[in-house]
Amino acid sequence: MASTNRIAPTFVLGSKLDPAERQTDARPPPVPPPTLMQSLPYGLAPITSKLKRLGTRTALSISQSWRKGPPANIIRPGAAEDEPLGVTNTAIASSIFFQMLLYFNVQYSIVWFPAMLTSRFLKPKFGVVEAALLVLFLVSEPVRLALGYSGNLQEKVPFVAAFMLLTLFPGLPVCLYFMFVQKHLEPSDKAVGTLMAIFLVLELFTAVHAIRQLIRSQTLKFYLEDYEDVREQLRKGLTLDT
Repeated sequence: MASTNRIAPTFVLGSKLDPAERQTDARPPPVPPPTLMQSLPYGLAPITSKLKRLGTRTALSISQSWRKGPPANIIRPGAAEDEPLGVTNTAIASSIFFQMLLYFNVQYSIVWFPAMLTSRFLKPKFGVVEAALLVLFLVSEPVRLALGYSGNLQEKVPFVAAFMLLTLFPGLPVCLYFMFVQKHLEPSDKAVGTLMAIFLVLELFTAVHAIRQLIRSQTLKFYLEDYEDVREQLRKGLTLDT
């Protein structure tokens, strides 16, 4: 009896599928999110691309010019000395209110000096103490104002400290003496001396605040001096991918 061999049906992977089944199984590719340029309204994309190219060219030109050093005609407010621009001398530590008080004090001193001299010579008796104190005040006041100006604008702590010492003596005691202690006291002496005393007291308090701000700024610059060499190395080796 002859035996018959039956072959089981086999399924081969990768066989061709029906086009309808292929269309059903296929999934559409994911749509990428729109870029910034595509999400802009119509007409702004060309302008934005031009600005981007312009910014790249500007940054490249600035980096190439600064490789040779900072420009000679650069203007930096705050420091009066002509120093190169860096990380340690870019902050403005000068006090604006203190500078305003000094400015108006100079303007008022132009009126105060002639008024005090006229008052001294019009009195019947002019004492030696009053004359000595007036001469001392007339000599020390211009020096005091000059120290305040230069110390605040040039950010020099010793000048502001000297300004405070000259304000404490002889400025404020002499002014109070002519207001309350002198002989033959006139109402004009109190009227003229009151405004000068207000200037001296306000300048003393603002000078304390200014000198603390200057010391804080100088301390920060001292600790940032170590980063100057690193900044120079980075500036010399700066390259931009264009």
